[in-house]
Amino acid sequence: MSISSNSAKDIARIGANMVITAESGFSSDSVKNIIRIAAPKGNHVTVHASKYSSDSLKDMARIGKDKVTIVV
Repeated sequence: MSISSNSAKDIARIGANMVITAESGFSSDSVKNIIRIAAPKGNHVTVHASKYSSDSLKDMARIGKDKVTIVV
């Protein structure tokens, strides 16, 4: 069972580390917003790259810096 991007944002606000797979179906904008929530809290977000463009992945890396892992 998958969760909505809004639920994922709530979970990020609570403080959990997250792994976002291609199967999640989240748009790149939703993932960027999750990273914006998680990274300043010190939470780590791992993103599976297969669904997202290289430009979006670069944006995610810029937003999250060392709090983001991109799985290629």
